[in-house]
Amino acid sequence: MRLAVAFALCFAVVSATDAGEKPARDWSTLAARNPDAFPVVLEHLKVRRLLALSPTKPENDPPLSAVTFHEWMVNSSAVPRDAASGEDIVRSMLAIVDSPNDSVAACFEPHHGVVFTDGHHTFDVVLCFKCSRYIVYTPDGKIAWGGSFSNARSEAPTWNRVFDAADFNSLNH
Repeated sequence: MRLAVAFALCFAVVSATDAGEKPARDWSTLAARNPDAFPVVLEHLKVRRLLALSPTKPENDPPLSAVTFHEWMVNSSAVPRDAASGEDIVRSMLAIVDSPNDSVAACFEPHHGVVFTDGHHTFDVVLCFKCSRYIVYTPDGKIAWGGSFSNARSEAPTWNRVFDAADFNSLNH
């Protein structure tokens, strides 16, 4: 599937260039041409930040001192221990995106948040292994991608290992 998406994306960029347009360089242009572009972009991203999230949204407004990541309170934050750990998260996220599941559980109580970037594009991911769902946000808070996945049992250990090895700083205590 990724090969087909990559081909379609390359075809769209080449077609635009042949028509005298600039190649797509920002996410909105890329998404407009191919809504399945996130997995192609993901292959080139690195992990900037890991976030341990409170799995429930605050019932009222969060305290003023609270740090939030989209709608969830951040308990702590860290960078991956090393480049290999960040690469493990990218590979795992690719596996998650490549294993869609049509059934959806209703809980969506995410414990994991990740900020991915390539220095130009930035995407925030919020992920729940309990219900096997994820949401990908653009920096302005719009949903860029999301879905459910079928391989939570095989991918959760990677995320837990990387998160457990990182040196998290407490934020909301």
